[in-house]
Amino acid sequence: MLTGATAINGTTKTINNTTNNCIIEEKICYGYQAYPNPDLIVRFELNNPEILYTIATPISMDKISGATWIDDKWWCSEYAPESNSNIWIIDHITGEMILVGSSGSNEGLNGLAYDDISDTLYACGSKNLFTIDMQSGTATLVGPFGITNGVMSGLACDGFGMMYGNDLHTDSLYSINLENGSATLIGSFGVDLNHGQDMEFDKETGICYLAAFTVDNGDEGALYTCNLNTAKLTKIGNFGTVTTQITGFAIPYTLDDDDDIIRPRVFINTPTENETVKDTITINGTAYDLDGNIKYVYLKIGNEGDWIKAQGTEQWQKIWDTTIYEDGSYIISALAIDNQGYQSPVIYRKTIVKNHDSEPEKEPDLYCEGGFNWINLKPGAIVNGSFIIKNIGDAGSLLNWTVSKYPDWGTWYFMPSNGDNVKPEDGIITVEVKVIAPDIQETNFSGQIKIENKENTSDYEIINVSLTTYKDKQINILLSLIEKLIQRFPFFEKILNQII
Repeated sequence: MLTGATAINGTTKTINNTTNNCIIEEKICYGYQAYPNPDLIVRFELNNPEILYTIATPISMDKISGATWIDDKWWCSEYAPESNSNIWIIDHITGEMILVGSSGSNEGLNGLAYDDISDTLYACGSKNLFTIDMQSGTATLVGPFGITNGVMSGLACDGFGMMYGNDLHTDSLYSINLENGSATLIGSFGVDLNHGQDMEFDKETGICYLAAFTVDNGDEGALYTCNLNTAKLTKIGNFGTVTTQITGFAIPYTLDDDDDIIRPRVFINTPTENETVKDTITINGTAYDLDGNIKYVYLKIGNEGDWIKAQGTEQWQKIWDTTIYEDGSYIISALAIDNQGYQSPVIYRKTIVKNHDSEPEKEPDLYCEGGFNWINLKPGAIVNGSFIIKNIGDAGSLLNWTVSKYPDWGTWYFMPSNGDNVKPEDGIITVEVKVIAPDIQETNFSGQIKIENKENTSDYEIINVSLTTYKDKQINILLSLIEKLIQRFPFFEKILNQII
């Protein structure tokens, strides 16, 4: 376990390991908190975005939308709804903002990215790619992306001059031609992007990150890594402890070509990305150093864990007892240190611990018993009855039921007509039924009452119903009297016909 002092120097968090007399550096990156209020200039650890540290309050008129890292400086573009975004440099230690100039662009700029190969700063509007003069901030049009109804909201350039962009309208990743600005679809992110986003490379590892704001789980701001071949996202964690939107995202880096330092490299072989593990497993990998030897390899499990030394160097491993961890997702971090004291970039591997099988879902089962056979009823008569309902499913299951269908003849009343959260332990529920018979004589009526599980319409019961009405006796007496009158007084039939 690593012990010792911790300090922040602006681009890394340094942990002095007094046990082995070496230093561990965790990557610090930067962003602009666009939501919630107030707007803030912040920093956070790349593998732990939940903890945001405030640097300063911005002085720009509008929000910072895009950002990139150039020669130890944090370059940013200010959001402009229609045109002429400002270009800024932010001091990542103090938060002081220095205005480079107005871009003069014919649309607002959403993202920035720097190409180390050509020493060129690029910017994206919603529709077009621009270059930015780093002396004046002036934008020069390169060309349109050519995405129908597209809204390019972020740019990122790797250490080899390959440019990528994320489009807000299509929720997709694109590669971008730096000669003419045309965008080529790579794939969909699989999330619903909303409002401002930003992309950035850690050019020391070649990993692309997306600071995303989505509406998938309600509004959610989170940091992801992005697969450049498929656009698949892997979530590292949410920004902050409440819903937080981060734009103006920048990751410090030093490319080996820019100095005499050749840093070691480390790789995790197993477990693989997003692999589900349980019990005790072996984390293993490799490391190398082109101008020396690997002295140590360190691992960390989760954001709050300690750095632990692995066994071995060029070929290394560490036994991990996952049973002492709660089930869930964990980031495995790894780094190597060579015999000159230089540290490799930190690499990450997401793993899912699952030692406990999920408890099977408790299923309710609807049961009904009863039936109605009303005979020889007076038309319009009121009759009563009842049937029973019971949940005969798994213990502790919850049944939500309703009377979904009943005959269209007569007038029906059910008390109750539905119920929620009925457990098997609740026993029998009696449903009282009242029916006003149809006002039609000498008729046989039949039909069905359907009771169903509101969450599973294939779980239902049928109650059969029949009802018979007779001929009203008072009407029979009246008809018999009229018939006798006609027999005795034949002219009475003519009078009735005239009345009718």
